[in-house]
Amino acid sequence: MEFSFTRSPQNSGIVERANQTLWNKVRKICHFGRSNWEKAVSLATYAVNISFNRAIGTFPFLIRHGRTPELETDKMLGFTPTEVDLNKLYDRRQINLEKYKNSITKGCIETPTTFKVGYNVLVFKKKLSNKLLSCWTPGYKFFRKIPPDAYVVRSGNTTLRGNKSHLKLDKVQPSGRCRTRCYNVYVLIYHCYN
Repeated sequence: MEFSFTRSPQNSGIVERANQTLWNKVRKICHFGRSNWEKAVSLATYAVNISFNRAIGTFPFLIRHGRTPELETDKMLGFTPTEVDLNKLYDRRQINLEKYKNSITKGCIETPTTFKVGYNVLVFKKKLSNKLLSCWTPGYKFFRKIPPDAYVVRSGNTTLRGNKSHLKLDKVQPSGRCRTRCYNVYVLIYHCYN
């Protein structure tokens, strides 16, 4: 795993984002720290390498090795890995990267705020000590919205004001308020006092 990329700060951000994605997969594979994380790291790395990547239009394993991966089920069924022409693949990757960059328009996506007073919400709090634990903290209730994009949530005597980091509707709601969709609202959490 790389933690920075020396040629440019933008690339360091890309590496940090890739590491964050990998750690999220590790957390889930090892059940948030309850099982062997070393094995989870290799499984997560393999999962990332054989997963489709929108930006490059293929999966990283194919670009790195020039062939499809050899899966256990493929071996049992007698399939052999497919070789690809790397020059054509690189050309196609460049075209896909350009299309992907052109499709991203910053600031044009809005998240619906359908939280109602009393709804159970999860609050995103980064864990500094145990990185394998889930960062979504349950037990908060939506209290009110502060226009244009801030939110107040409460849990017992604790009141948090959120603004552009993470707040998500909890799937467990009081009776009569069950919702199946979760909305991400990027909310930066500030502690408030009663």
